[in-house]
Amino acid sequence: MRGNKKIALIGEAAGFISPSSAEGLSYAFKSALDLANALEEGLEDYELKYKDNTANLINNIFLKNIKSKAMYNIFLRSIIMRSGLMSIDMNPNLF
Repeated sequence: MRGNKKIALIGEAAGFISPSSAEGLSYAFKSALDLANALEEGLEDYELKYKDNTANLINNIFLKNIKSKAMYNIFLRSIIMRSGLMSIDMNPNLF
């Protein structure tokens, strides 16, 4: 819930918190910016604009929810870590 016609919620108050790290500061800043952009043209229908503007945050949290299922499952995490999925090759000459 992001609020109603009389009040707008940002950050953790609006439910924008990372399920994998329990961190919400970056979501607070992003949702505040999304709210500011929704209010640029005035108060009329700002809640619909704010909802549209925060769609990326909702999708990001949804994907992190899926990711956290694997992060905190020992078996799945070990498979992912051994697979090298999204790993970064290190240049051995740098060390």
